[in-house]
Amino acid sequence: MLYQKRPVLVEAVRWLGHGDDGPSFSERPGWLAGALGDTVLFLDNTDTLIVKSRTLAKHTCLPGDYIVRGGDGGLYVMTADGFGEKYEPVGRLRFWKGGR
Repeated sequence: MLYQKRPVLVEAVRWLGHGDDGPSFSERPGWLAGALGDTVLFLDNTDTLIVKSRTLAKHTCLPGDYIVRGGDGGLYVMTADGFGEKYEPVGRLRFWKGGR
């Protein structure tokens, strides 16, 4: 038998670093706003973020990296290259709640 990995939809934002107006992301969905200061932490005077996963592991997020929200609602970090190899844009899903 042959098997194919199921298509998975994820939400993601790109961390752009600190700009003149403070932290800069490609967009600011509600889930990101809720995670700032709790799951997504800013390191003082740097463009580095720390993203805590559901397993409480801490992942470094540098400018250009993506913060990905998986189907289970957990957050993780992917480099731009890794993200581009695994995902492609499919548009905005207005009412998507995650999951399958």
